[in-house]
Amino acid sequence: MVTSILENTTQITQLDGDNLLSGITALPEQMNHAWQETKKISFPKTIIENVVVAGMGGSGLGADIAISALSERQTAPIQIVHDYSLPNYISAKTLVILASFSGTTEEILSCAKQAEAAQAQIAVISAGGALLELAQKNNYPYYHIEPTYNRSTQQRMALGYALVGMLGMLSQAGFCPITDQEMVVVVTAVKDMVIRCSTEQAVIDNPAKHLAFELIDHQPYFIGAEFLAGALHTTTNQLNENAKIFAQFAVIPELNHHLLEGIQYPADNDSRHFFVFIDSDLYLKNNHDRLELTQELVESLDVPSLLIKLHSSTKLAQSFELLTLGSFTSIYLALLEGFDPGPLPIVDRFKTQLKAR
Repeated sequence: MVTSILENTTQITQLDGDNLLSGITALPEQMNHAWQETKKISFPKTIIENVVVAGMGGSGLGADIAISALSERQTAPIQIVHDYSLPNYISAKTLVILASFSGTTEEILSCAKQAEAAQAQIAVISAGGALLELAQKNNYPYYHIEPTYNRSTQQRMALGYALVGMLGMLSQAGFCPITDQEMVVVVTAVKDMVIRCSTEQAVIDNPAKHLAFELIDHQPYFIGAEFLAGALHTTTNQLNENAKIFAQFAVIPELNHHLLEGIQYPADNDSRHFFVFIDSDLYLKNNHDRLELTQELVESLDVPSLLIKLHSSTKLAQSFELLTLGSFTSIYLALLEGFDPGPLPIVDRFKTQLKAR
């Protein structure tokens, strides 16, 4: 009976009430749309010594991916802020990118005031609200997200706009240059993964459906290295929100210095956790060896694991290959557990209670 829902597109559609799967399926179109729109953004020719990106949740993930996957081409330090306060060092030579899909995120509006007080250079990514109004009023460079290809009723399924919008802005500003040809490779990788993970693909041939089955009744740890750190973060973010599970990620080689000891206790870790190892031929050999040995040690402690190999030709493309797989998995896992992945009841309750204080 559990298997039947992932093999039955009618049942999937009925349970996926907010049509989240259509949002993931439209990722390539979202990415192409965002890329073309951000190419229209122009920045004044000024001196910029560092970049600070302020964004909460999905709005900050594009910068996370950029820092991880494009670190070799960064032309200035980039720091991400997930809080109310910007670092003290911001100045007139700092570019502050304020990202909020709704344009009403209170942490980002707080950062906006600080950026203006410090006379920093400001750019905005938003679909509306006070943040977009601020950019238009002051002629700041901005990307106005118009989520034409988000067919879901949930704004978080405009993932392609948020991620590529940030990548495009950083590229246009000259801090993580990306060519049109490179973006074609990335979008092609996503298209291929969308086909492999589509609802029409049977479980036996569908990597996302297969992974969802493995994660039932487990707390997953996604393990990768180097340029995939941002994509690992995005993947676990999607699992938190859509599958409502306590998913986490860790990065090699750092985890080898502490996390391995922590697998021993509590005694039920072997039944509670599930390690998903993400492998790549683009890793340094040292990190590839560490990943292999880490999986061997995890399994020697009777903790179940799975190895997933990425195959795209570039670091950025592999990042999007992983997050596409993770996004589909998060929705399929929710369906297997028998609930609609769309609503965010706990987050909504928290926001309501916070406003009442």
